Parts: sequence; C-alpha cells; structure tokens
Amino acid sequence: FRNDLKASMRSKNRARLDVVKAILAQITNASKTPEPVKTDIDILQLINRARKNADESIREAHRAKRPDIVEKEKEAKKIYDEFANQVKRSSEDEMKEVALNTITKM
Repeated sequence: FRNDLKASMRSKNRARLDVVKAILAQITNASKTPEPVKTDIDILQLINRARKNADESIREAHRAKRPDIVEKEKEAKKIYDEFANQVKRSSEDEMKEVALNTITKM
C-alpha cells in the first residue's frame, strides 16, 4: 500500500490516493486494538468493510440527490474492488488438500 500511496501521489490520482490513505489509516487503527492486522485476509476484511461503507454512501447520496458524491463513491468502490481482487484466495480443492495432508500427518 505504501508503494500505491507514492504512485498515486506522483500521478495525482486523487481518488486512488484517498482510498489508499483510508486503508492505511484502518490498518493503523486496527494495530492499536487487541486484534491487529496480521494477514492478507485481515486486510481483505478491512477492504470489504470499506466497500460496504461506500455502498451505503452511494445509497445515501442517491436519496440526497447528490450525483457528485455518488460518482466519487463509485470510483472509490472500484478501487476497493481492485485491491480486494489482489488478495490471493484458496480454492475449495486447495483447502481439501491441506486438510487431508494435515489429517494424514496426525
């Protein structure tokens, strides 16, 4: 995320910069709790939470007839989606294989 922060600053991509700053702030805040961010899955949970917040903001902006905010939040949601898709997830077959290997070793 730090590299994305620098790249966003250099390219002057304000929407991406805001999203990266928000994610880094969430990670920093989570590190001060009893359950800090330790894995990519923890980061994915933070991103998913932010995506839900963006969805809610879009709904609220529609009700308030604020197309500027709707557009801003839609752009942010696209960026959150992009980051969420970068997190490697295991398939069901991979999970079964790991479980069988663990059981076999017991």
